[in-house]
Amino acid sequence: MPRPGRRLQRHRRTARRRVPYRAGPLTAPPPRIEDLPRDLAPQVLGAVVRRFGHFDTAEDATQEALLAAALQWPSHGVPVARAFLVPEPTMARRISRAKKTIKDSGVPFAMPADRAERLGAVLHTLYLIFNEG
Repeated sequence: MPRPGRRLQRHRRTARRRVPYRAGPLTAPPPRIEDLPRDLAPQVLGAVVRRFGHFDTAEDATQEALLAAALQWPSHGVPVARAFLVPEPTMARRISRAKKTIKDSGVPFAMPADRAERLGAVLHTLYLIFNEG
């Protein structure tokens, strides 16, 4: 019988392998952006607890962060500049230059035909980028 320390190590090892968000079947509607903080709160809390080890502090920090996100993101949008560790004006200039480059290239730029099928993978990738690091 394994020692308690080994069981905990095995649990942590298997918990890391689990995918926190899975897209449903292609016929299911995509999750609403408003529901993501509520649906992903347990995974965010688990990631913070694994990172820092203090459940009480992690729970408070997770609740405050999700509340701030729920209040700010609808009016200000997702903080893209912070994700790239640059000031907002710098990110605005980069986006403007990218738009101009696409426009000047003459390449048609449109939404992909299989957008609905790809949305689940995009949402999962965004979750991993912003929450798992």
